[in-house]
Amino acid sequence: MGNKISGHLPWRKDHEDGPVEAAPPQSIIMDTSTNIFVRQLINSMAQDNPSAENKMLSIGRSSLSGVRPMGAAVAVPKSGISSLELLGNEKFKLCFQYTSRAPATVTFSFRQKHMGLTNGIPSFSDPDLRMGPYTLPVGSNQSFSQPTDEILRTRVLTLQFCSFQRETAFVPILLTFDAPTMDYVLFIMGGLAHNEMNGSWDFVVTKQRVRQGTSGYELQEVYGLNTSALNSSAPGDSDDDIGRQRRCVVCLTNMKDTVVMPCRHMCLCHECASYMVSEHQFCPMCRSAISHICHMSQVSGS
Repeated sequence: MGNKISGHLPWRKDHEDGPVEAAPPQSIIMDTSTNIFVRQLINSMAQDNPSAENKMLSIGRSSLSGVRPMGAAVAVPKSGISSLELLGNEKFKLCFQYTSRAPATVTFSFRQKHMGLTNGIPSFSDPDLRMGPYTLPVGSNQSFSQPTDEILRTRVLTLQFCSFQRETAFVPILLTFDAPTMDYVLFIMGGLAHNEMNGSWDFVVTKQRVRQGTSGYELQEVYGLNTSALNSSAPGDSDDDIGRQRRCVVCLTNMKDTVVMPCRHMCLCHECASYMVSEHQFCPMCRSAISHICHMSQVSGS
């Protein structure tokens, strides 16, 4: 499912609802085909105060002692899950797009609490309602929608029933994608939000996590990865367009290959990013302070 890119990050505490175990240093694993940034918990000792030397992190195969690149068994982009289909005034069904490399199922759970993390793996209270599991065919750019007849038979499943509330750690909708042959589970937490301006309803994703074996990971997007030198060009793009999109926004010469943290913008080459972090400058895209940078290098392909 694309090229895998991976490497180390200094430890940063996760902000999760519910009790959380102390987090060790983290590694990142990335799959460029889904534009997802994965933080993996790998070591046993925390670094509460990363030194100045840790601000510049070269990422490649040599930095991955004992850690292998990992591609997602099931990938669901945020843009592919935000749509919902209204069934009358109060009923709805969720539709999403996904890519699966292995046989998988999806289960919908409604109205539960996030109870915390164990080794990065989330746990939840018993939901008020559960639907599924439904089988997902293997393939790229697949579509799935909840069965309409089952939705209509479930009287309590309304827009208000699945909306966000003020209750702490409340998860209105939880999607659990399970690929048992790869020992992989994807958790997508979210809920329904009403747009007061146009009266529409949307499914809003609040957190994505995966379980690979006995370890948990948080999924985050890298902004600009699709237009970096690490991603293949889209059909129909001219060489000039590709070159402009992939070049560093500061020097306009070198290719973008470095992520600015914590905002996760990939907009700089390693040389410019190294200078900016050493001079305590700001991200050129959002003007937020740069805490450290991650230099990406392609380590494998599939």
